[in-house]
Amino acid sequence: GVNAAFKFSNQILNLQVVNSDAPQFASGEYKNKAFAMNFMWEGNLFNKTLHTRWGYGLFQHSKSKFYNWLTLGTQVNIKRFTAELDYFLGNRNMDYGSIVDNNELGLRYVQDQSVGLNLKYNLGKWRPFIKGTWNQRYDKDFESNAYESMSLQTALEFYPFTNKLIKDLRFHVAYVDTNTNFQGHFSNLNNEDTHLMLVGTRWLFKVK
Repeated sequence: GVNAAFKFSNQILNLQVVNSDAPQFASGEYKNKAFAMNFMWEGNLFNKTLHTRWGYGLFQHSKSKFYNWLTLGTQVNIKRFTAELDYFLGNRNMDYGSIVDNNELGLRYVQDQSVGLNLKYNLGKWRPFIKGTWNQRYDKDFESNAYESMSLQTALEFYPFTNKLIKDLRFHVAYVDTNTNFQGHFSNLNNEDTHLMLVGTRWLFKVK
């Protein structure tokens, strides 16, 4: 593959061209010839208040057919407050039979769409956040939505240490509520509402 980057005024433009033989994009007959092209803008605006990671991807399926991906990630930092808004829209081939309880579904041509909003506040050692997401899968073969889901996550992180070697060791507790609404060809399925509680720890450190 080939990757090129252009930097100017705290902005970075990336262009990448690589082989693309993954089955979710390339057809079986064309996987040895398919390529993918990705473009991304990594922005830094208003004295590091606004950051962007906006991208567009083009994935070859066959000689004349391409799948498109659009990703828009935006982060706003105001003192101790951080807001992150993410949007995704893309086409691919997916076997989502495990979600709709159909083991014989096979690969389907789908369009996925997702929106996520994450709000964080830094209180020093304590860092609460709340995140909401909305996802939609449109089955282009059925010409209808397969399902939509909405999720709400609340969490609290605790960073007890100040030593530079272990300052990124954190403890966290989180609660996640997810509702899935089956539609179109799968509207006969009962909607699902799941609840999940997570407690754990995570340590990020550099390895030379």
